[in-house]
Amino acid sequence: MFKNGIGAYATPIRVFHLCNFISNTTDTYSRKKLKEELFPSNDEERMFAQPVQLAVEIGLIEDDGSNLRASSLAKESKILTSMNNFRKYCNSIAFSNNDDLLYKVSSVMLKLYDSPDTVPFLRENFTIAPKFIEYISNHINMVNVPDNMRGWRFWASFLGLGLVHNDKGFSFLPNMYMNLLDSIENTKLADGIYTIADFIERLSPYISEALPDNPNDHHLCLGLSNGLRSLHDNGHITLSHELDAKDVWYLTEMPNHSIPSTITHIRVNRGTE
Repeated sequence: MFKNGIGAYATPIRVFHLCNFISNTTDTYSRKKLKEELFPSNDEERMFAQPVQLAVEIGLIEDDGSNLRASSLAKESKILTSMNNFRKYCNSIAFSNNDDLLYKVSSVMLKLYDSPDTVPFLRENFTIAPKFIEYISNHINMVNVPDNMRGWRFWASFLGLGLVHNDKGFSFLPNMYMNLLDSIENTKLADGIYTIADFIERLSPYISEALPDNPNDHHLCLGLSNGLRSLHDNGHITLSHELDAKDVWYLTEMPNHSIPSTITHIRVNRGTE
């Protein structure tokens, strides 16, 4: 998703309602007519073009340049029956390509608090803070950082990557609770006990943006650590450290939590949902 730019006008709610509107037509809908009905001002072209472009990219709309029509996937599935189903679908494809800008930005943001280099700007506005813009530009070949970050925050919140705060500027606290919950559902992971390595491997097609760059590194970033602890606290999974286990992974340290750091196994409790 978002191969080259994260358009701020292609918000989840706009894309969802655009797809829903088009899927409820009998056949095709004139692109020009739809644009005139939804966004009559020429100054609002991007408000129309960006959601259409993303809807096409994620396979829910077909666009021949003149007419728009719902894809067979949109018509034959339950993706558009609710925002929850739409989110689960988006989470199943959002991070499938590590060349996409959404993937790259999310990977940096989910690990933002894990580096001492980020401390000077963590309390600043992430859309305009010079130190943040410099940091993310050094990690991603991305132009127009403020515009892309404005678009990214909508999808980060929607996909459940963390908590977005807009008071006095945009800030972000990584917590992949909802993203992980959708990933467990998308993986169709059965109830039962898994080693942490097996659990991570099964979910990796959906959460690879948050995994360590080095496959031999078993330290999980703050976004994953917070998400796993939140799932544990809400009863969806049970984290544990079995003393005789050889494979040990590490959450970001939280001394006062019942799972302060090390884990070896995860029990999946989907029946509690």
